[in-house]
Amino acid sequence: MSDKKNIDAREKIKPLRDGERPRSVTASAVVAIALASSMVAPYIFGADSVWRVGPGVTLPLAVLLFIAAVGMWRVRYWALLGFQAYLALTIVALSLVLVIETSLLEAAVALALILVAGVLFWSLVKTMARIQLTERQRHGN
Repeated sequence: MSDKKNIDAREKIKPLRDGERPRSVTASAVVAIALASSMVAPYIFGADSVWRVGPGVTLPLAVLLFIAAVGMWRVRYWALLGFQAYLALTIVALSLVLVIETSLLEAAVALALILVAGVLFWSLVKTMARIQLTERQRHGN
């Protein structure tokens, strides 16, 4: 029964039209730029970073997020896959934060961020299937 559902689901997937950028991809690219900017801005403007780790971690991560944002803007599968991995790790890390948080406000913020990351993650699943189908058709597979 589940094989038939899988086949039916795959048949419903439509490839991307030329130049099409789904909203979930645009939203993810904007989120990646915002995250990367929030990591770099304190070092540029000499402010205290809100991130609890040093520049040796935040700056390389910011570079990766900028690269992913450019890739997502150009609707590249690898960029979406990388960003989904980042979102999954973020969800896991924030879930662990919930275990140790003592403040109700911090727990509420962590839950809100988990919700946003989860929605973005899930919205990219079908989009990635559409991108993969489009790439297969371009390469004749």
